[in-house]
Amino acid sequence: MSARSISPVVLGVILALGLAPAAWSSTVPPKPTHFVTDGAAALQPDTVTQLERELHEYQSATGHQVIVYIGETTGDEPLETYTVNAAQRWKVGHKGKDDGVVLFLFMRDHHVRIEVGYGLEGDLPDARAKQIIDETIVPQLKAGNTDAAVASGVAAILTTISPQFKPSQPVSAASTSQSSSDTDYGDPPGWLVLTVFLAFIPVVMLVFGTIRWLFTLPWGLKAADKAFVSTPALFFGSGWGTSSSSSGGGDDGFSDFSGGGGSFGGGGASGSW
Repeated sequence: MSARSISPVVLGVILALGLAPAAWSSTVPPKPTHFVTDGAAALQPDTVTQLERELHEYQSATGHQVIVYIGETTGDEPLETYTVNAAQRWKVGHKGKDDGVVLFLFMRDHHVRIEVGYGLEGDLPDARAKQIIDETIVPQLKAGNTDAAVASGVAAILTTISPQFKPSQPVSAASTSQSSSDTDYGDPPGWLVLTVFLAFIPVVMLVFGTIRWLFTLPWGLKAADKAFVSTPALFFGSGWGTSSSSSGGGDDGFSDFSGGGGSFGGGGASGSW
């Protein structure tokens, strides 16, 4: 069949089918590089950091991969189609285990979706995913507290899949403040401050007198130098006064996300607020 014998309608269908895969794949966002991707700036930086740490700890403890993706909109594509294609393309979870979960939020669309890999559909069934969305995530979103919505939603997902998992929590500023107030004994009395100050004067005079005497000796400069340069090293080690690169270069204690080959088939639930 020549190209001239093909009707314009048939040719249009062929071109549409040929271009469909490219258009379809273009809607899937790039693979995330972190456990939490906030493309809508919906979360506070401290919340992102804590969730990153928690999800990394969860992966280390259980082997399962759970990530959070926050965007603005899915465009003209249906929510469930968008999320399952994204999760499948990103390969969240592990090959052969399919133990990945993605919590999606789209702030402009007001849609939320929990996408569950094949291997975890028994641990996190659709009914439970729907319950987490309706009872834990959506009420917080309606109240305008996105941080609490995501944090509590993630916690519910993790403890549903792995009830034994207990993520480590940093000491909050509130608890630190409370601990300090519990041990606050008030300011010391004035007479005690004056007594300590007067008792300290002879010590200061003795120290400065000794320094002055050392510098009057022929070897005084060397002696003083040895006393004031080497003495701190006795307490703090030979690295006193020098910079060190062993601090980790800003390492936050957890690695970036990397998908492991998991598969998805549409398990999960959706909601809106």
